[in-house]
Amino acid sequence: MLNHLLKNSVQVSRNPNQTLLTVLYWLLPIILWILQLIYTLNSLNQIRFEELAESIRNVYWLEQNTIYDGISSNVGYYGTLLLIYKFLGFSIHLAKFARLAIHLFSLLCLAALLQRYLGKPKAWLILLTVGLSPTWLYFNTLQTSYGIDLQYISICLFLVSFNPFNSRFSLFQSLIFGITMMIAWMSYPTFILYLPLLFILYTTSLVKKRQTIRIHFAGLHICLCAAGFVLPFLFALYYLKDPALLILDPNTQKGIFRGGGTLLWEWQSYIANVKQVLKDLFQPGSSYYFELKHVEFSNLFIQIPSVLILLYGFFLLATNRALRPLLIAAFSLLLITLIIPNLAGYSAPGIRRATGLIPAFYAIFAGVWYYLTSHKIPLLLKRMGMLICIFPLFHHLAVYIPNYSAIADPSRYRNVGFFAVKETPQQSFQEIFKYVENNQMLICLDVHQQPQVCRYSEIFAAIAGHQKWNGLKKKPVFAYDWRSKNRIQLSTKLWEDYYFPH
Repeated sequence: MLNHLLKNSVQVSRNPNQTLLTVLYWLLPIILWILQLIYTLNSLNQIRFEELAESIRNVYWLEQNTIYDGISSNVGYYGTLLLIYKFLGFSIHLAKFARLAIHLFSLLCLAALLQRYLGKPKAWLILLTVGLSPTWLYFNTLQTSYGIDLQYISICLFLVSFNPFNSRFSLFQSLIFGITMMIAWMSYPTFILYLPLLFILYTTSLVKKRQTIRIHFAGLHICLCAAGFVLPFLFALYYLKDPALLILDPNTQKGIFRGGGTLLWEWQSYIANVKQVLKDLFQPGSSYYFELKHVEFSNLFIQIPSVLILLYGFFLLATNRALRPLLIAAFSLLLITLIIPNLAGYSAPGIRRATGLIPAFYAIFAGVWYYLTSHKIPLLLKRMGMLICIFPLFHHLAVYIPNYSAIADPSRYRNVGFFAVKETPQQSFQEIFKYVENNQMLICLDVHQQPQVCRYSEIFAAIAGHQKWNGLKKKPVFAYDWRSKNRIQLSTKLWEDYYFPH
């Protein structure tokens, strides 16, 4: 054993540069995560309605074995937060830090993937450029599940790419792969765009191992992956007291895997949706819950290089057999994302439903960068191509600080009610919670100090959840009922019966 350790130490000492490169490379995902943390901390001064709904209200409704309505059906995300609240307790912004934890794991998976296929000396540029993606950084500051597919996709790819398919542990890996895909899909419907490519990659990887594993072992892998895929969905149906509501809510005509969308097949609607997505990629964010000041391709400094990268990627698709599978997958995802989500008749289209465009572009970018750095081509073309590939990173670095500053700007979607009575949402909640502790009722007043119609569902869920998940004594939550003009005790049943509007 000692000889083995000495031998390894000698080998390490002979390659100090390689050791340093490894250390520096694996510091990159940590640095990128810290940069995301800085963004997130600057977003704690306000909270938006959808953030309250997705990370608090809907999670508390799930605690009661039901869902708020068919639109609020991303139970993969709510279930993840529910487990966190049960084990760690509840606070207003804990969901942001839950996404930060997922993000760290996602970055590490991405770093491992790039190292495997590009090698550390070539992977750093792609890792840094993707990790500093303005779209990714922005969505990760929200407490909603918007953009969470960008975090889950690298985790799923890692589970496939590093599965040897020839051990008992690899069987467990196939199970986890199936579970992760379904949780991601149940967290936000747009993950369906990745599923065909992931299943093709999984089966292709199995086929490549046909010489080293037996048929029945490969069949066991497929069965476990399929079982893992359906298990979270079946558990959700079992857990809910009204599972039919998850499939199709008769009041909203919506349900799981659909969110607020409906396929319309209307050409004018499709064109309008595509235009909005392109605006979110090239102009300051203007769609629903996308208020990014400097977007992914915000100026000519990155727009021209990105077009050249796409054109060169298309050229490699036609001429390079080795890169063809990657480029087919990337261009397919690009095309699918431009078509399918934009066929839906959303009242508020935008990039949050077309985030697949981001990994599709960077997959093409990675293929082009790999070719430029690994193949013999005329020196002038190689240097020009590599220079062009560096421009996206320069752009992302240049807009980091302006976007960071803009995150704290008042959002047009911010809550201006119960969660804005103090400087921060957390302070506001603590102030409102004192009302419950003193048996006072919640009430909304207009400028003339007269009672008015308002939303109680989010503040009620926050108060009741705070009591439940933090082990506090349960006290009833009372509010002024503008219908009866009396005090009423709040419960989820009031919304289940549509006594209060949704």
